[in-house]
Amino acid sequence: MTTNEVRSQMRRYIVQRLLMKGDSAPLGDDDLLFTSGRLDSLDAVELIMSIVTCR
Repeated sequence: MTTNEVRSQMRRYIVQRLLMKGDSAPLGDDDLLFTSGRLDSLDAVELIMSIVTCR
């Protein structure tokens, strides 16, 4: 899997997590997802598990 493919897959995953939380605001590459409260610690664990399964 190329770097761009992994990046696209991670972006889709994050957007899905945000939508599940009712957050449909646009997602920018420089957004601070955890500091802003858009994602929380459980989302961090889920994201890490998603990254591990991509490899």
